[in-house]
Amino acid sequence: MQGNWKDSKEDVLHLNFPDENVTREGLHAVLGSLYHNQIEIDLDKVEGVLSAASVLQLESVLERCGEAMAENILPNNVLRYLNLAEMYGLPQVTNKAYHLLKWNFWRFMKSKDHLKELKEDTFIRLISSSELLIMEGEMDIYIAIKMWIFLQQKPHASALPDAEFTRLMNETLASYPPGELFVRYAALFAALRFHHITTTLASLGVVEKDRLIPKEVLRAVMVDQWKTTLTNEENPTAVIISDGTGACLFDSTKQSISLRLDQSVVVARFGDDIKLPVSVHLLYLAAQPAPPSFLYVNQYIKDVVKREDEEEEEEEEVFHMASE
Repeated sequence: MQGNWKDSKEDVLHLNFPDENVTREGLHAVLGSLYHNQIEIDLDKVEGVLSAASVLQLESVLERCGEAMAENILPNNVLRYLNLAEMYGLPQVTNKAYHLLKWNFWRFMKSKDHLKELKEDTFIRLISSSELLIMEGEMDIYIAIKMWIFLQQKPHASALPDAEFTRLMNETLASYPPGELFVRYAALFAALRFHHITTTLASLGVVEKDRLIPKEVLRAVMVDQWKTTLTNEENPTAVIISDGTGACLFDSTKQSISLRLDQSVVVARFGDDIKLPVSVHLLYLAAQPAPPSFLYVNQYIKDVVKREDEEEEEEEEVFHMASE
């Protein structure tokens, strides 16, 4: 550099970049691509290339990195690639990473190291997906949430043996006041399908013992489930068969029937003299879907805020009475 510049008399120029991922090797590779129209990408050090290409606004290099990452995404690098893809805007990598995580979540949830590295928004997006593959139902997701919350408090606990990890996790989470973690991680709990973890005594016992989900929320969930059960029992199925003129050939009247998988039941029999066509009308009330979990979460938070406001008002009244 020549002229009246501050750096014109310097033998070495120091460049400062806002992105801490920029490396000497990355800059060398990216700048070299401007002259050779090609670039060699070391996926073990792809952060340096991505950051340099982003700073220099070289979209072609970013796209090439994205293609290489998408082609080589694996369970052992998926979280690293996903974080980089979201940081530098690589949609093809992001989409492939989420698909791999959803299809292998039942494996990832067993790994404390993988759970620890999951960002909260990534975790929420995963457990909100209807394509998430799990083994034991919604309790798998609940346990993963429980482990994830603990690992946010004590990340080094991931190195502990399973028994010691479980003991420390239960002790740590139980030390918080009831409802505190539920409110702090409300978005996570809102993605959990509460009505699926209160369907067995075993799962309900675990959830009640953990106290992560407030008893007020569990009570509201079970009340809604019971109302649905009563509604379905009080409105059983009816089968009506009519002939081509609309005349009723058969009316089963209302009745309740429970069928196992692949089981069938004979509803009506007709003689050979029946005239076709006939129409069959099945009147039934399917189990209505449970309310979404975020409604319970929002209501609990509203109740907490209201209770805190009332306590503050009471304290102010006591203070004024004492001052008088």
